[in-house]
Amino acid sequence: MVGTDMKAAFAGLNSNTNRVIESLLHTIWRACEFTDEHYDMLDAWRASRGDVAKAEWRWWIAEVDADLYEEDFATEEEAMAAARQRYAALGSFKIIEARLWADDVQEGDDEMRFAEQRNGRTLEVAAND
Repeated sequence: MVGTDMKAAFAGLNSNTNRVIESLLHTIWRACEFTDEHYDMLDAWRASRGDVAKAEWRWWIAEVDADLYEEDFATEEEAMAAARQRYAALGSFKIIEARLWADDVQEGDDEMRFAEQRNGRTLEVAAND
C-alpha cells in the first residue's frame, strides 16, 4: 500500500471484510508488532468508515492538570454533578464531549485516543457547589 491512497482502498468494504481487517490489526497490536505503517493503515481504515467507526458521544471529566480524561458519563448533567463533587477541593476541572473509536484494534491499551471531540472547557467549582 505504500505510495497509494489507503483510504480509497478501504472505501466500500462490506461489514465482514471490515471485521477481518479489525481482527488482523488487533492481532498485530496485541503481538506488539505495530509499526508506523500499521498506524497509517489504521487511520486510513477508520477514516474510510466515517461515523460508523466512532462510538457514541460521551462526556469526560478530569483534573485540570491531568493528561488524560479518566471518567465518562452519558450526559453533561451527570458529568457536571460528578465533577462538582470530585473536584470541589481542587477548585476547577476540565470537561469535554468526545467519542472513542468503535473498534477493538487497540483494546487493552492504557490510553485511548479520542476519535472526535467538542465542547471542551475548564470550569471553576467551589467547595459548596
